[in-house]
Amino acid sequence: MLCYLENFIKSQEDSKSIAKKLNDYENLETLVEMMHTIFDEIASRVDSVLQQRGGNTDEDESGRYQQLERIVQKHESEIRNHIRTQHQMKILAESLQARIEESELERTNLLASTKSMISVKEM
Repeated sequence: MLCYLENFIKSQEDSKSIAKKLNDYENLETLVEMMHTIFDEIASRVDSVLQQRGGNTDEDESGRYQQLERIVQKHESEIRNHIRTQHQMKILAESLQARIEESELERTNLLASTKSMISVKEM
């Protein structure tokens, strides 16, 4: 389905612009907003291509529009799932980082206590 939508991206410039927008976000909310904007842009291009073709009956256009709408909804769902997974991974990474920091602190404390025990035995 993405391949079909890619047909409406006319040039490498458009593709690079979309990729830049997707990579340049501050938080999940802005990513969702950018994805919505991109899908709106693609939908408007699809509409303009359909209008340029002309000669199609309203039923054909309505059916194609509904098909494209389903495609867009499917991809929006995939994006939401991806964002959810990414958020869960971020939480997991933060949790693991906290555990690493705790382990390093415990290691430092144990090393200090071992050194002090050794120095006491040497005396």
